[in-house]
Amino acid sequence: MKTLLDEHVDIRFKSALAGIEIFTVREMGWLGSKNGVLRAKMEAEGFKALVTADKNMPFQQNLTTLNFAIVIMDTPSLLFEYQERFLPKIQQFLAAEHDPLPKIVHVTVKGISKGSKIDQFQKLVPPQDFLLL
Repeated sequence: MKTLLDEHVDIRFKSALAGIEIFTVREMGWLGSKNGVLRAKMEAEGFKALVTADKNMPFQQNLTTLNFAIVIMDTPSLLFEYQERFLPKIQQFLAAEHDPLPKIVHVTVKGISKGSKIDQFQKLVPPQDFLLL
């Protein structure tokens, strides 16, 4: 699944997600792009997933026409020591076939995720467009 790593996702994710077609925002020349511009660029380039730690992104987009999954790490920190704990679930999601593709994938890790926005995310999209990992 062609995947983009958002600015605040540690670059080490790219090598850790073996077998997935991964690009970083920096590689694409999209650093500093606002979410709406980033979305348009992703859709034009055929991306199917965006891995991010930005829990506000779903609230800033019209999700009804979204053509890719927003994979949100529910992490309390942007440090790699926290983010790497999300890798197994993210790898599993990105390696699998999804028909249809969920619009929001909320990834949690027991003991570090707060889950404070799960209810809000679920209200943004129909149940079939939300996946909790």
